[in-house]
This record gives sequence, structure tokens and C-alpha cells, in this order.
Amino acid sequence: MKLAKLLLEEEFKMFQTLFYFEFDDSNMDVSTLANIVRGVDLVAVVNNKSDKEDPRPRALFKIKIATTRPPKESFEEVKNTCMTKISEVKKCQYSERHIEEVNL
Repeated sequence: MKLAKLLLEEEFKMFQTLFYFEFDDSNMDVSTLANIVRGVDLVAVVNNKSDKEDPRPRALFKIKIATTRPPKESFEEVKNTCMTKISEVKKCQYSERHIEEVNL
């Protein structure tokens, strides 16, 4: 590989944190929401950490993203995308305290 190509490559880093969602359960469940969030830009992995016994329309996900930007900025973009593009989502928050870098 030539040096010029190496210099042009951007370095992606992976970060993870916890996301809390409240949603309209009339036509959505936690699994469906997780599948939709997996399609959001920057999102690489969504793990469901919700209590399976809780009947309320809320979800707790551990979300991993791949980004070249600072993690807080990237998670904010994911949050905003979820709030604006997924009409069933009523509330979306992420934990700044739990942001950590994941080794690829």
C-alpha cells in the first residue's frame, strides 16, 4: 500500500454507551425498536438490556457506534436521528457517564 493511500484513510473508533427509550407500543415492541435503531447511521451494534418482564413501553439498549468524530457528538447525532426519524419514539436519552471506547 502506498503512503498516500494510508494518509487518506480516516481512522474509525468504536464507542459504546447505554440508551434509554420510551415509545408508543400500539404497533411496536422492544425487538422491533432494536431492529430499527440498528439501521440508524453510525450505529454498529444494538444489544437489548431491557427487563423482559417489564410490560411498559420502554427499552434499555447498549449501543455501539463507529465514528471518526468525538463520541459525545456522535451519540448526540444518533439520539437526534432516533427522535426525528422513528415516529414511535417519545423519549430518547443516552448516558454520558457510560461512554467508553471499544477495541476493534
